[in-house]
Amino acid sequence: SLGEPVGCAMFAGMEAQVKLGDVVAVFGAGFAGQVIAQCAKAAGAYRVAVVDVCAGKLRLAKELGADVVVNAAEEDPVAAVKDLTGGRGADVVVEAAGSEEAINQATQALAHGGKFVFYSWVTQPVRLDISRWHDDGFTFINACLVHHTREERFVWAPRALRPVAQGLVKIRPLITHEFKLSEIKDAFALVDKDDTAVKVVLRP
Repeated sequence: SLGEPVGCAMFAGMEAQVKLGDVVAVFGAGFAGQVIAQCAKAAGAYRVAVVDVCAGKLRLAKELGADVVVNAAEEDPVAAVKDLTGGRGADVVVEAAGSEEAINQATQALAHGGKFVFYSWVTQPVRLDISRWHDDGFTFINACLVHHTREERFVWAPRALRPVAQGLVKIRPLITHEFKLSEIKDAFALVDKDDTAVKVVLRP
């Protein structure tokens, strides 16, 4: 049931170009953010910080290997990333939250010459601090597999799923709840109110 989101998130994590010793900040601790954070750690990141407003998702990120978790509802995530890096900013930021605020926070948290990995599907116009992308020489990486060509998806899907099959990235803990199909109303109600819900699976 999770083939497509696993493939997409893994593609983003592998395309993020994380290098050994990098500090990586992932904005958004939903399913994709959790997968991408694990990829960053497996690729050799020195520190991985995960930012979200849901305490339950941040606890899970910590359990799955994040070095630092930041609740953006309680503290300034840009300041937290700057503190982690001695004021320099992260080498790589990943925007997986899907909001104007998160995109601009990720922009401010990125070091000069850093990589901005854009994962979210933002469907409304937003105001962005584009001047910093230009002035600080950012590399912008569009990490959305489904928007590449059909041929690229055929090439990438097996490559992206291989580390999962090898046990390098954990998916099972991200299935936080399961319901019978007949309990679909209860499942939607839980997703609406429970901040620990990441992926909820309905089983026939």
